[in-house]
Amino acid sequence: MKLVPAQIMFISLILIGLMLTGGWGYIEFSVYGTEEIILEDDLNKIKDKFLEINAVNVNFDEVKQKYEEELVNFDSLKYVVATRDNFVEILQLIKVLAEKNEVEIMGIAPEMEDSFPAIKSILETTGKHIERYPIHCRIKGDFLKIGAFLESLETIPSALNIGKIKMNTMLEKDGRISSDLVLFSYIYLEEIKGK
Repeated sequence: MKLVPAQIMFISLILIGLMLTGGWGYIEFSVYGTEEIILEDDLNKIKDKFLEINAVNVNFDEVKQKYEEELVNFDSLKYVVATRDNFVEILQLIKVLAEKNEVEIMGIAPEMEDSFPAIKSILETTGKHIERYPIHCRIKGDFLKIGAFLESLETIPSALNIGKIKMNTMLEKDGRISSDLVLFSYIYLEEIKGK
C-alpha cells in the first residue's frame, strides 16, 4: 500500500508529537524533578536553620532567667574573685612570685577593659557581675623556673587563669628563654542599675 504525501505528513506529525511529548516528560520528570528535589532539600535545611535560630532566642530568655536566679549564690564569688580595689594587689603578687621563682618580668600590661560578652547590660534586676581583664606579660628565665612560676600563679587565692603561653624555644645569649603570657584576672562588681 502506497502512502500519499498527506498520510506521510500526518504520520510524521504524530511521531514528532510523540517525540516532543517524550522529551517534555523526560525534562519535566527527570531533569526538573531532580532539581526540585535538590531545591526542596535546600529549603528544608534553611527551615531547620530558622528553627534552630528561634530555639536559641527562646533559650536565651531561659538562660537569662537562670542567670538572675543564680545571683544569690553569685555572692559567694566575692571570696575567690578580686574586686577592683585589690586588682593592683594581684599585679604585685605576680611580680613577687616572679622574683621568688627567679623569673624576670620584661613587661606587664593589664587591659582595663572587660573581655567578657556584655551580659550586664541585659540584666534588669541587678548589676552584680564578673568582668574578665587580660594581663599581658613577657617574662624571661630558664625553662624549669618559668614552669615553677606558672605553677605558682595557679596557687594564687584570687581567680587568675593562664590563658595563652607562647614560649621562645631558642636560648638567648644568657642561656634563658623568653615567653609571652596572657593571664586572665576576674573582677567581681556590684553596680547600681541606672547609673
